[in-house]
Amino acid sequence: MKTIRKTIDLDQLPEMSKKALSRLDAIKDKDINYSDIPELNAAFWDNSNIITPEHKKEAISLRVDTDVLKWFKEQGKGYTTRMNAVLRHFYEVQQKSPPDHRSVK
Repeated sequence: MKTIRKTIDLDQLPEMSKKALSRLDAIKDKDINYSDIPELNAAFWDNSNIITPEHKKEAISLRVDTDVLKWFKEQGKGYTTRMNAVLRHFYEVQQKSPPDHRSVK
């Protein structure tokens, strides 16, 4: 079977109408059928790339769950850089979402 890859420019998506956004917003998480969406397993992460951002850094004190910190440390040198990359990706996704549809409120 031939694999076809397409690149989607998230900045060029068509605008959704307020009515369509309202319908989507009204759907409760428990009512969404995820059966056709595969779980993110190890294979997904094996094919992923972490892009290290080149931004000014600031030293902070941050409380992190013990198991999460242990896992990042087990990945080797540069674990704080990888943690920052994960946080940056989440931040960038949130910035692209309309304010009333962000996962953090």
